[in-house]
Amino acid sequence: MRLVVMRVVAGLLASGALPLVTLAQSGDFEDVRLAERTVQNTLEQQDTGQAGQWRNPATGVAGTITVVRSGLAPTGQKCREYTHKWQMASTETTYRGIRCREPTGLWKLVEPETVVTQVARAAPPPDAPAAAPAPPVGATASDIRRLQAALKDLLYLGGPVDGIMDARTRQARDRFAEDEQLMLSPEPDVAALADHAAGVLRRQKPGGACPIPAPRGKLIACGVL
Repeated sequence: MRLVVMRVVAGLLASGALPLVTLAQSGDFEDVRLAERTVQNTLEQQDTGQAGQWRNPATGVAGTITVVRSGLAPTGQKCREYTHKWQMASTETTYRGIRCREPTGLWKLVEPETVVTQVARAAPPPDAPAAAPAPPVGATASDIRRLQAALKDLLYLGGPVDGIMDARTRQARDRFAEDEQLMLSPEPDVAALADHAAGVLRRQKPGGACPIPAPRGKLIACGVL
């Protein structure tokens, strides 16, 4: 496919239909092929003031060809002046050209394309860092850390004890509440939950020594089901 495109481009260059400035604007032959095809179609089909557009999905390069005016050459050929705006990743360049229609139907340049404007395109802003989840209403970072520490000891929570009510902490809280048959409001009292979890932990570790955990945070070695 690439060889065919290169042959088409080479033929257009040899015929004078395709300007060298177009080939220099993009190192991609498919960009050049799409651009030249759209120039030919626009000059052949569109009225003055109308435009044709092209875009190469593979490179992201795009262009807009606008017919500026039409007239007849002394030879009787139909000629048209146009602008061609190339939109690349870092620049946007507008060229001006004049082409006349050959008997074969090919629109051929009668003078080199010239640059009208060239501007740098602004790079898209970097993605903003995600904001930390807001703590529940009335909850402090200290309360959240106490809850996280208890849930971690009860094997409901993995990861750091950081005082942030993030998704993993909410999921661990909800699993703990389900096992304890607690009815949670939309914004549960974190301090009360931390106290409850600490109480469960104390019951599961009488005397502070009960090192063997079982699934779902229960410590069978302590005799607690």
